[in-house]
Amino acid sequence: MRKSFLLAVWSIGLFTGCSQTDEWSVDDSVMDNRKIQLSVGVDNLQTRAGYDENNLDAFQLIIVHPSSEIFSYNLLMQKTGKGWSSADDESLFWDPKESAMPVCAFAPAQSGVSLAESLAINVPEDQSTEAKLKSADFLLTKKKVNFLEIGGKLDITLKHKLCKLLIHVVDGGAEVKDLKDLKVVGAILQGTCDLTQEAPVVTPVATAGAASVTPLKNADNTYECILLPQDAGKLAVAFTIGDVFYEWKFDQTQLAEGTCYELTINVATSETKLKAFN
Repeated sequence: MRKSFLLAVWSIGLFTGCSQTDEWSVDDSVMDNRKIQLSVGVDNLQTRAGYDENNLDAFQLIIVHPSSEIFSYNLLMQKTGKGWSSADDESLFWDPKESAMPVCAFAPAQSGVSLAESLAINVPEDQSTEAKLKSADFLLTKKKVNFLEIGGKLDITLKHKLCKLLIHVVDGGAEVKDLKDLKVVGAILQGTCDLTQEAPVVTPVATAGAASVTPLKNADNTYECILLPQDAGKLAVAFTIGDVFYEWKFDQTQLAEGTCYELTINVATSETKLKAFN
């Protein structure tokens, strides 16, 4: 196989002042040295569900060469038994004559997205299963890459751009067995991520209405859900034990991206404890 590129050639000597565009054919042995080699990881939160290095099986990869469509890519990347490859099995090559260029990767993948626009991020209300909770997660990384300096070895570490809330309800020192209908209420679930920025962040849509989230219930009676980074002053956790309704309101001012918040509510003492960790 040979891969062909268009190369502008300016002739010198007898052909001074003339120019022409020829097709430049490069042997496999040369092009193999210019293949982009992907190493993909996830900056994991210390939680059970959502994306991690084991269950990430696809992401969108965007590489924008400043002057060449040949070395620009916007592809769905999929995990195979041999590593990562594009969904259409297209090989990725880097330009040895160009320095830094933007590289962006995100999951879940979306086609038809460019780095000149914002990406809509919508968190579902129903996160009651592991699959539904994973669908709420959003990973992204964006950076400038000089392929010549790294020899075509592209390391991608996708970062969690949303936040996780773990909820544990106890009665004194005992588990609550008859707890039901636990929800996180007052949450903004519609956001945007501006891909034009050097370091894109997810921000809530100011005009979006508040909604309730049904978290995943784990085997150890903890609950977890994924939320947009947002002002937590309007959030509350509501649930019922027997015939008694309980509601705990947040006093945390801001939920930050890439952060897990562990909330323990003691219904016997009315004490609460909120711990944040990355």
